[in-house]
Amino acid sequence: LAFVFSRTEKVHLEVESTTYNGDEIEVSTYSSCNIDLFMCHSSPPTFEKEFEVTGLDLSKYATEDFLITPNAYGSDYVTLAYIAVDGRNGAIWLGWDLDGSQSHITEWKQEEVNLQEVIEAAVKAAKDMGANGLVNVQWHSDTDIISPPGASSWSQLDRKKIYLEGWAIKRLGD
Repeated sequence: LAFVFSRTEKVHLEVESTTYNGDEIEVSTYSSCNIDLFMCHSSPPTFEKEFEVTGLDLSKYATEDFLITPNAYGSDYVTLAYIAVDGRNGAIWLGWDLDGSQSHITEWKQEEVNLQEVIEAAVKAAKDMGANGLVNVQWHSDTDIISPPGASSWSQLDRKKIYLEGWAIKRLGD
């Protein structure tokens, strides 16, 4: 990695750590810096092979005799309802000024929704209708991009969501 400066004036970097609502943050302060030419050259990074295996344990529903499957059910049943759940991250806009200065830190803090919570919501809705199964279950994740209207004081929010759909059924003869 190489940096070339043709002319610089005083460059000063100060890093302070502070906490806000229990979260530790770092604040970087730069004093005057005039740079006529700045070049950066680096080699591309190398990435090794990696495998991330994740799964979702649905065995608790099997022990409750509640069927969850991406397929159709092959025995007698009654269809009770179509169920769709759209789970979205919770988001809070944080903005504060440090030590009464003019430096403001603003950001979105998100509470992530996960697939287990979305499935739990679908199962609860199905059970409330008297169902003992969800069939043809499909799900996908996506992002809602929420941009501020006009000249707003908050920045764009990329809000994760998980969408799940399926059919609530009452299996007969079980």
